[in-house]
Amino acid sequence: MAENASFGLYDPEAETEKSARNLPHWFQPGVAVFITFRTADSMPREVIKQWQDELRQWLCRKGLPLDPTQPLPDLEAIPEKFRAEYKKQRSRLWHWHLDRCHGECLLRRREFAEIVLQALLHFDGQRYDLASAIIMPNHSSFDRSVPPSNDLSKTVQRLAALHRPADQSATRPPWCLLAKRAARFT
Repeated sequence: MAENASFGLYDPEAETEKSARNLPHWFQPGVAVFITFRTADSMPREVIKQWQDELRQWLCRKGLPLDPTQPLPDLEAIPEKFRAEYKKQRSRLWHWHLDRCHGECLLRRREFAEIVLQALLHFDGQRYDLASAIIMPNHSSFDRSVPPSNDLSKTVQRLAALHRPADQSATRPPWCLLAKRAARFT
């Protein structure tokens, strides 16, 4: 890990790249970002359904009932006074379930954990500066800062590609990592 890593703080006045897929993501070059990669089997369908049900119950307790047949609302669909709390609750519950170590937990095996660690270190000091990393039985998380000259989404794609099977039409084995770009500013 880079000894002279420079980690900036989020500046609300500076230009910020914003995108959304499953979650809203913000990115500013040079600002510390937290990224989680998880194994493909780390969140089985029944666990995701339980997570969604728990969020629906939370919304109902807040007076925002949601039809069980409807998908969970995007953050923008939540009344503003509940958004921060909803986002925190959604993330807390997701990570609580992830930390229960569902799936085969192949990253418990030293040889697989070593592959992940080497992948994280591969671009350290080049495309990003790595601050810290942790490898759990079914996921890995790390803090890093991307210099202004590099593109976060391309870096994440390159990291994920280190573990992607050559035949993209093939079913991915559970040890194949899925990138979840969950950026937060520290």
